[in-house]
Amino acid sequence: MSMELVGSSRLAERFKVVGSLGTGQHGHVFLAQDGENLERYVALKVFHNGVLNNSETRSLIRTGCMHLKKMRIPGYVKPLEFVHHQGKDALVMEYIEGNDLESILREQGPLPLQEALDILRLTASILTSLHSSGMVHPHLTLADILLTGTGEVLLLGIPVPNGQQLKAGFPVSAKIGVGQFVAPEVLHSGHATPASDIYTLGALGLELLEQPTEEENSTNQLLVAHLLEVFTQATLYSPGERFQTTGEFMSAINNASRESWGAQSGTLFVLILSLFSLCTLYGLQIIGELLG
Repeated sequence: MSMELVGSSRLAERFKVVGSLGTGQHGHVFLAQDGENLERYVALKVFHNGVLNNSETRSLIRTGCMHLKKMRIPGYVKPLEFVHHQGKDALVMEYIEGNDLESILREQGPLPLQEALDILRLTASILTSLHSSGMVHPHLTLADILLTGTGEVLLLGIPVPNGQQLKAGFPVSAKIGVGQFVAPEVLHSGHATPASDIYTLGALGLELLEQPTEEENSTNQLLVAHLLEVFTQATLYSPGERFQTTGEFMSAINNASRESWGAQSGTLFVLILSLFSLCTLYGLQIIGELLG
């Protein structure tokens, strides 16, 4: 149920698939033309067979779509609708040109530390708006973070109500070998809260810190050490021991940056003071010799 859709008849009698955008863990994403507006193209995520295996899960996804359309969360790629047609489940989304973070890391390697932190801060900011609307994102991974050509950071995926008990069949899983992004309470009991998203932010941070460049290893050692403490707290097993809000998480990152910069500034000040003292002493010696 993947490439045979390209060039075929319309899905749900409206969306004509014209190309492939890629395959993920839960489905294949196509570029499609909207039959009701031929100038508009959409991203069509067709779920693999068996991913959505019950009507309750489909209903939950529809609810998430309706919420995003109504609330217009800044930084969230807007889903247009959820369709079920001839045994195929598909999510219709805005089509925005860009690359997901997972692909970028795979193709380009580790990001500069400050760039990685900017992406993490922007992701946390989007989740802050999502939480304020009463929703959470229980299945966020690197593949759900989209970077556009203009430098925007956008989130993909379907949120669920805060505290929602996810039933078997909801597309939530962790990618082995890429990082344990999904909070343990979501995996074990299906209970999704803002604390679950904070766990994911911490896991994403640990993934981005995993392979810093040699230059950053030498110049940002103190910052990396402080960030490691922040991300470790965010990924503690017990939700109550993590940061309680995305605001607290971002404040901890900013504090880590300030503390490392302050320590580096202090070291630099001591070095400059030592050089100044040495130069002063050397100058006095020269003056003494001239006067003598």
